[in-house]
Amino acid sequence: MMRHVREVAVLGAGTMGAQIAAHFANAGIPALLLDITRDVAREGLDRARALRPDPFFTPTTHTLIKTGSFDQDLGGIAKCDWILEAVVERLDIKQALLAKIESHRRADAIVGSNTSGIPIAALAEGRSAGFKRHFLGTHFFNPPRYLHLLEIIPTAETDPAVVDAVLAFADRRLGKGVVVAKDTPNFIANHIQRLAGRRARPSGPWTSRVLMFSRTLPETLASDSGRPTIDDTSTCHHWSRIWSAAAGSARSRVRASTKRRLMAKS
Repeated sequence: MMRHVREVAVLGAGTMGAQIAAHFANAGIPALLLDITRDVAREGLDRARALRPDPFFTPTTHTLIKTGSFDQDLGGIAKCDWILEAVVERLDIKQALLAKIESHRRADAIVGSNTSGIPIAALAEGRSAGFKRHFLGTHFFNPPRYLHLLEIIPTAETDPAVVDAVLAFADRRLGKGVVVAKDTPNFIANHIQRLAGRRARPSGPWTSRVLMFSRTLPETLASDSGRPTIDDTSTCHHWSRIWSAAAGSARSRVRASTKRRLMAKS
């Protein structure tokens, strides 16, 4: 299933939120970037524009991002097909924001949380059945333009068609390697980081990329216990090599897709 995503909203203009908005803009998708005030959101976008490596494909891509505040501009999410929450990692703050999102979103809009480990079902507590059917975890990695992995974390109440739609869009338009994870604390990749750090503790440039791996995962990573096992340094090296190759391929696909769209408009 390939759902049309014509506009997105990213709520939270911090390091991750601003760069997630940037990557949607790279794919030609207008983004509404909101934070507690308009100034904070604008400053978040400015910081993203100054980052190196550049989160934007071109010097003008940032013009697809409009900034605003939760208090004054949250009504703008009613036009959005996908709404992503990317605020501070606190359950109470995220739940309060999701309650506000529910009062403004379209009934068919997908809502995702970029939490790196808070259980998705806990975030959805108190929300309506319709909201829960369209809600899931969508965990990007920093920096989103360059790191290939995207974890999708549905709950027992998430509509499978929504999962399929996000997976297809993230793969084809965002150039992501998508892993569907179980809704257990810290999901998949953070388990790998913790276990690799505890057991292997090697040195070398691969350690910063140990989280990045392809969509073909060992069965232990999706076990019922939710406790993946990474027992040796060679395993981590293996996933790092896969990530390096996959990331280059993904960037090439996104660049080619963007070039085709620009040529079609000219």
